[in-house]
Amino acid sequence: MNINELFETIQDEFHSEELNGEFLLDKNIIIWTYIITEDCEEAEYLDDDEESFNYEVVSSEEALHEAYQEDFTKLEEFLNDIEEIDNWTVSDTEIDDDVIVFKIY
Repeated sequence: MNINELFETIQDEFHSEELNGEFLLDKNIIIWTYIITEDCEEAEYLDDDEESFNYEVVSSEEALHEAYQEDFTKLEEFLNDIEEIDNWTVSDTEIDDDVIVFKIY
């Protein structure tokens, strides 16, 4: 399977609603990208005398890693199912502010 076929297969398997990030084909590399939106940004909660909320505050970096891990697990299982797991290299993640990226080549 070449990179174009793999990209099409991934696109056929995963709908945008199923993933946190998105896959894009750039020449001979598939790039997965996730960007934290305003809806997902770090939440800050102050204790109120009348009510106390028990929210866990998640940093932007933690949210990026959680999104990555969820999508990477799905991708890894899929590549294993179609017996392509050993045919591709997945890069380490790269984080820049509110964006996390990994590449498949």
